[in-house]
Amino acid sequence: MRLFSLLVAALAISCSAHAQFAPSSPLLAPSATYEGLQLAHNGPGSIVDHRGLRVVPELSWASPETSARGSSFYIPCCRDPLSTTGKATAASPHDLVWYQNNHPDWLVYQSATKTSPATGGNGNLYALDIANADVQEYLLRYARDPRALGGLKRGVLAGYKYLAVDNVAAFNASRIQGYYAGAVPKCGEAPSFCGTWTQKYSGSPIDPVWAADVLRWVRLLRANMNSIGVGLWLNAKLHIRDVAGSIELASEADVLLRESQFLHACEKGNTDFVSGLTRGTNWYATLEMMNELHDKKVIVSFNYLCNKPVAAASTAEISYALANFYLMRGLHTYFEMQNGTRSQGAGSSAYPASMFLNLGAPLDPPPAAGSPNSSGGCYQRRYTHGLVVVWPSPTGSCSYTVPGGADWADMFGNPVAAGVHELQPDESVSPARANAIVLRRAS
Repeated sequence: MRLFSLLVAALAISCSAHAQFAPSSPLLAPSATYEGLQLAHNGPGSIVDHRGLRVVPELSWASPETSARGSSFYIPCCRDPLSTTGKATAASPHDLVWYQNNHPDWLVYQSATKTSPATGGNGNLYALDIANADVQEYLLRYARDPRALGGLKRGVLAGYKYLAVDNVAAFNASRIQGYYAGAVPKCGEAPSFCGTWTQKYSGSPIDPVWAADVLRWVRLLRANMNSIGVGLWLNAKLHIRDVAGSIELASEADVLLRESQFLHACEKGNTDFVSGLTRGTNWYATLEMMNELHDKKVIVSFNYLCNKPVAAASTAEISYALANFYLMRGLHTYFEMQNGTRSQGAGSSAYPASMFLNLGAPLDPPPAAGSPNSSGGCYQRRYTHGLVVVWPSPTGSCSYTVPGGADWADMFGNPVAAGVHELQPDESVSPARANAIVLRRAS
């Protein structure tokens, strides 16, 4: 337990460590200008045609061991990276028998009557009791050097600049309720193993006790990573029923990954546009979070398409992703788009030429959630070389005004006349979806 004592001691210096990883951190070498679209990379082998664009190679999520220094080493939030409920996924997989023979007290359950432990994510990794000091020590040791624990890769001590922690949520997505305190390997009947059922959580997704445990774990992770010069990159989830808790958790990141921020894989065979005009909807909550963290955090806006390469994205998909990105963009905000197959292989990020635009610096702050800022009810933001307009609803419409005194075109080169225009939902697909436009000033 001496290692854990040292790790806990590092938590005491978290305030000074947090200051080290502000957006001006030399770890990131962030942009000092809004010129061009700033891109991040997701996954091994990603190829981005970045003609004229500023690319930050340090921002590479879940990079392979062969990546250059500055990329990130991946672990799941609250699960054992070596665990498996099926086919072995590591050199020394931790299946159910391994836990029963070694650490039955680490496993968590959805109720005292459940005989199978809870899983997280896509269900192939066992969830662990993240408030357990031994679990915390184990996960921290894995992050530092997984090979010492049977892993296939070297951890953050090998030179990664970020620890990429996946699927961190202030809500109890797996509906975990408790664990068996004092469970002893090979003692008694499974799953209790002579332990005492201890119910810690309600099992409801919105649970302040769960949220507090996750927050403490993330703070411990960050303090320990920062103490050895490594930043914490969180894929922090946003729950529309607990936006404040989601923002508090996201605030602990040195870099924040907003997965599926504006485009979210498939809905009836089409890319799903994240939408919503009112409180309690995904788009509204996204704008709330981005406003709260604007220019306070390095943020990567990650977007999924529906089973096609970026080069095959429709004009509607490109417009919606980029218009929303520019609507909420801060100085340290980066963009990424991938296909929706979760296969992030080489070539899946060959961006079309239409995305290579430079709108310059913003003339307005991001609009507030619930406060459309065009006279016709649209959400919009002006830039020195452009204008972005968003109607985040699959129903209704709004209007906006294109100023005179200049020649305007959309991002695909189509001329747009000065005057009042209406922005309606995109009805080229069924069901209809939200809509947006990116305008650039030609003169």
